[in-house]
Amino acid sequence: MTWFGPFLPSAGTSACPTAKFYCKNARHVPQLLFSSRVNDGICDCCDGSDEYDGQVKCPNTCWEVGKVARVRPLKKISTYKEGAKLRNLEIERAKLAAKDEAELTNIKNEDKTLKALVQELKGNTFFHTFLYIHLIISVCAIIVLSHNQISCLYSNVKLRTNIILDDAFYK
Repeated sequence: MTWFGPFLPSAGTSACPTAKFYCKNARHVPQLLFSSRVNDGICDCCDGSDEYDGQVKCPNTCWEVGKVARVRPLKKISTYKEGAKLRNLEIERAKLAAKDEAELTNIKNEDKTLKALVQELKGNTFFHTFLYIHLIISVCAIIVLSHNQISCLYSNVKLRTNIILDDAFYK
């Protein structure tokens, strides 16, 4: 054991460099400082307890410093919630895009099927029969309906027939 005479180094002072000084920092996070930072003229603890020799007057800033530390988690929570909302919105958009993609694929398949049918009908006498049936349906619809009315059914049949005919003859 080493004898230091009447002066023994006390923990928490610069005389004992490996020791730590505990800052209570009420209303904020406590911390440990190296003893070399105690009574060095710089306020390291927000409560000023590290400068206890009176050479420097340290104001207690723990409430203000703690306020910033208390607001930070609230901002993180708010950011997280906003991100979660955006993520859910993007998930819904992705679902709609997948649904639209599936619908587009179905329409393309229907288009291929109808074009193949038109090609088949071009060289077939059935195509001529189809035109004849369309003519009969049109005449019957005109006879059945009064002069001022046009049936939605007739309009649909005529429109679909015209589309098929246009595809057959003009492509």
